[in-house]
Amino acid sequence: AKKRKAGGGGGGMTPSSDASDEILDDLEKRHKQFLNEAIALYKYLINKYTKMLSPLSQTSNTKASQDDSDDKAEQAIIMILYRMYINLGDLYRYSCSTKLAEECYLKASKLAPATGNPFNQLAVISQSQESLTAVSLYYYARSLMATNEPFDKSRTNMLSLLEDNKKWLEDHVRDDDSHSRAIVAGNIEANSSIGKRSQREWIMKEKSAINRKFLAQLVDLQWDFMKGVSLDGSDMRIHLDELLSKMSSIIASFTDLLASASFSESLLCKLVATMAFSTLTASNQGKLCSTKGLS
Repeated sequence: AKKRKAGGGGGGMTPSSDASDEILDDLEKRHKQFLNEAIALYKYLINKYTKMLSPLSQTSNTKASQDDSDDKAEQAIIMILYRMYINLGDLYRYSCSTKLAEECYLKASKLAPATGNPFNQLAVISQSQESLTAVSLYYYARSLMATNEPFDKSRTNMLSLLEDNKKWLEDHVRDDDSHSRAIVAGNIEANSSIGKRSQREWIMKEKSAINRKFLAQLVDLQWDFMKGVSLDGSDMRIHLDELLSKMSSIIASFTDLLASASFSESLLCKLVATMAFSTLTASNQGKLCSTKGLS
């Protein structure tokens, strides 16, 4: 209905298409109202349970039996708040309030750091932003490596992310772009006549594109590790010589980008953790390799 309304195809609007648009608009309003009411309810409940938690954490040690009861009550409230923050984050995500959703998932992860669900949700948010593929892979790794409750669905999501990333590289990266790191410096001089503000914006856009491409290549390399290496080229896995060449190219790019301080410390830590994960899942399609029987 929206496409008909925007495109005006088929010789103009008809009574039936007008009715469809009205129904669609009404459904969208109802959906938005439902989300707003649900968000308000969860915020109210979270506030109530948070107030219940505070007195328990401040209780003085008197009787052992009372302490044990308080501990159980505190843990129960913490798990309730954990689940509520997950649900509230989902509601914010459905309403396209990405930042608020991320805040809720992070709070849930602090309440139950050994569970994978919050990190899966954070990965979903990152995956919805095309430039954050590496961050999304990090969160999927955190979800799968959770010590208490790994979120099993994260593996399926992660494999989808890796395949989408490979397709993005095939669609966007030229066969020969070894000069990309010099594009910014070369074009600064060529565009020296434009204003300084416009020049800064242009430079930032160029650097962002270069960073985006590198991170996509780094993520694709982790996918190669997870799939394993072919020594004779007889299967779909990457050949060893091609892998070594790919690694050399990425190391050279990484060295240049590090020299220009292109990445934050937070992102660098995530990249290190992601590479550790790909090492632990090497040649096993993203599944953690068992260490049973190893001494």
